[in-house]
Amino acid sequence: MSLTFEPWIGDKYRNEGLNGLNLLILGESHYGEEGTERPGFTRHVVRKWGQKNRHRFFTTTAKAVLGLGSSYISNSKRADFWDRVAFANYIQTFVAEDAESRKRPTDAMWQEAQEALPITIEKTSPDAIVVLGIEVERRLPELPDSLPHHAMKHPSQYFRYEKWQPELQQFLQSVHGTV
Repeated sequence: MSLTFEPWIGDKYRNEGLNGLNLLILGESHYGEEGTERPGFTRHVVRKWGQKNRHRFFTTTAKAVLGLGSSYISNSKRADFWDRVAFANYIQTFVAEDAESRKRPTDAMWQEAQEALPITIEKTSPDAIVVLGIEVERRLPELPDSLPHHAMKHPSQYFRYEKWQPELQQFLQSVHGTV
């Protein structure tokens, strides 16, 4: 088994991390034209939408992890955040051509994701995982006790900082202190 999409590993992830914490952020899936998947796709997406441009998903994720809530985050702070974390999508194939289709992963996609996750974990060597999406957490294989993880609602539509951020901050403090 190999990964269709290699994880994003920020330039500061291994040596500095997020205040010394190597945090893997695990999303759900990519969208694109079937048959055009490539290993560097996740890296391209994070660089383009997490660092160079503003995109709700990447901005909301950064603000929730950093404990900023609905406050503004500067472009430089957002870009620096993505330099300090690793990111991967759990599903290892395009679910549909675009997110607007609202297609969900098939059972076969979820099964393949379970088989691929240990490779992602090996490549990123995280201290902890933040899982973006309750359904993703439900579909995870059993993780070792030595690898704490916490799930929050997917940071897309209807995400409420006041509901999800306090639990996330409590988790991060329990595994590493202040992030």
